[in-house]
Amino acid sequence: MSKLKLNLKIICVAALVTISLLSVINSVSAAYNGKIIPPNPYTVYTNQVYSLTVAFHYMAATPCAFWIESPPYHSGKVMLTGSGTTAVALMLQAPSTPGVYTLGLKLYLQPQGQTPMLVDTATVQYQVIEPIKTDWDIEKVWIEPSAPVEDEQVTFHARIALRSTNSKHSLTVGVACLLDNKLYSSESLTFSPQPSFQDITVQKTWIATKGSHTLVFIADPNREHNDPTPYPKYNFKELKFTVETYYAVIENIYPEPSEVNEGDWFNVVIAVAYKFPGSATLEIIHSNNATMPPVSDTIRDAVTGSGVKEYTFKARAPSGRVRYINATTYSLQGQGLVRFDKGAGWQHTDPGWLKFYNISIRRPNYYAVIDSMTAEYLSVTGGRVNASIDRIQITLHVRYFLPIETGLRIVVTRSDSDGPAQSDGYGSTWWTYVRLICIDENRFTQDESVERTATYTFEYTFPIGSIEGTINLNARVEYMAYGGWNYGDEESTGVTVPFAQTGPTSIGDYIMAAFERIGEWFKKFFRLD
Repeated sequence: MSKLKLNLKIICVAALVTISLLSVINSVSAAYNGKIIPPNPYTVYTNQVYSLTVAFHYMAATPCAFWIESPPYHSGKVMLTGSGTTAVALMLQAPSTPGVYTLGLKLYLQPQGQTPMLVDTATVQYQVIEPIKTDWDIEKVWIEPSAPVEDEQVTFHARIALRSTNSKHSLTVGVACLLDNKLYSSESLTFSPQPSFQDITVQKTWIATKGSHTLVFIADPNREHNDPTPYPKYNFKELKFTVETYYAVIENIYPEPSEVNEGDWFNVVIAVAYKFPGSATLEIIHSNNATMPPVSDTIRDAVTGSGVKEYTFKARAPSGRVRYINATTYSLQGQGLVRFDKGAGWQHTDPGWLKFYNISIRRPNYYAVIDSMTAEYLSVTGGRVNASIDRIQITLHVRYFLPIETGLRIVVTRSDSDGPAQSDGYGSTWWTYVRLICIDENRFTQDESVERTATYTFEYTFPIGSIEGTINLNARVEYMAYGGWNYGDEESTGVTVPFAQTGPTSIGDYIMAAFERIGEWFKKFFRLD
């Protein structure tokens, strides 16, 4: 009886303890609680690391920690008081095999100083699929025009390539254009789901500024696609270029032909390379002070844009002007220059606006020779009875090949066996008794240098009886070339003057004959005929 009473007491105590615990638990549950709001089904890629946001309702009489677990993953703890709705992020990794999966979620809470309690569970279904992979690339970048000048309008271009994709649908990719490390334009292209490429042109035109620049195109700059080679290590291409100021320069200058004879005509070709953002006027000048005559010719031409044009000038080689000792050829230098006007006055590009050329001139062997010389006694003037003047006609046949601008000098003298030194006034001296009969000097210009012939006739008069017997006559020819007079040739002949039976009747006849002779000589010398 006593054992029965004892067992009843134990049972009663246990019941009281259980009731007490249940009342405590019910009181705790009433003060702290939570309820998961199940997420909507979702889709992720195989092996994708992603964040899942899980919302829940909560109630906490005192500060209490709440968190979500989906073993082996769990969210961070949040301390909450009171009641309301909040959410936490759960970092997960999708399975490597495509399929439909169920994710279990557990909500835990832990009041301060107490053990964690599981207060709710939930599940969500999600689908794991193979990711859409795209491999983008920039094949090339270019500008038009390829070598812009200052103030020129420039367009930017790129070729975007879709190397590969497993998508079944069309794809749109963003394209960024950067100029000098600054975003210049954002574009987009839509591709069909197979490897291909498209060229893109930035709609905004750039006005070129002088200096060095860097142009960059980027495919998928924000990494919106699953690309195995993403930006910034890949998927971009840059182009470095330099903008020069507008220009006009002599690209080449040369003579045609490169070697000519003295006096020949030749051309000078000046090739001008130019580039302008609009139109301009070119002025091309060829000058050469050594040609015949010296030249300074100008051509003006209106041009637009860029290009290379040739301009031809005509000039003539000098002929016998310069003395080159022992030289068969010599070189002459000329120059060409170009300047331009864009509407604000004449300008030139330095360097390049001025260039020189050389042309080789062949020096011919100029000459002047006397092919024949004759002298004929013409008898006295007025007959032998009343004669006062004797006459001799001297004829020279001269053959010459001379420069275009040249001259001939004929000197005729008569000589005896001895006498004092005589000079012709042009640097020649004879140590015999010489009388200067005549000097004929003539400078002239020819159309061209070719061999020519000329006949010179001189009449030598003297008082009757002053000369008897045979007299010696000498002729010398000189020619103008190489900057001075040059010896050409000489020839001699003799003529017999018969004995004069009747001389002048008086001293007056002698004086008259002498004056007539002096007058004839002056006419010849000063070409007063």
